[in-house]
Amino acid sequence: MMLGNKIRIIQHKQELHRLAFVKYLKEITNLGLKDAKDLADQLHVQTNGLWNNSIEVNYYPKVLDEFKHNLKGCTGEYTVVNTQEWDREIKLLSIGLGSDFEYVELIAKEVSKHDSQYIENFIITILSELERTKLETIFKNHFNE
Repeated sequence: MMLGNKIRIIQHKQELHRLAFVKYLKEITNLGLKDAKDLADQLHVQTNGLWNNSIEVNYYPKVLDEFKHNLKGCTGEYTVVNTQEWDREIKLLSIGLGSDFEYVELIAKEVSKHDSQYIENFIITILSELERTKLETIFKNHFNE
């Protein structure tokens, strides 16, 4: 079984039935039960005040679709991202091969994978870079009815 491909599993809502998630993780990674459990334990752990809600794993491609299907039956909410596609997108954008919209869309997708505290901090960081006149325009357009 070749496990050269990587995916990132993002958990948006905590899993209530961890055993099922561990079982599915075991199947897609070809890990033993203990290793799959240890990997699952890395999700939703707080480090330096921030929640870790994603893990990156090597996976067996033939069972990826089944894994995604099985996750829909879990109580947690998950997104599965192919890291090769993500890396390719980042490389293209980093050398200037992308429209403004593609940059915005990529950043929005990445930020939306995190918890509300991370998103709030990110928005504050972005807005602090804008000039006051631009902030006033945004405020008037979106919050003043």
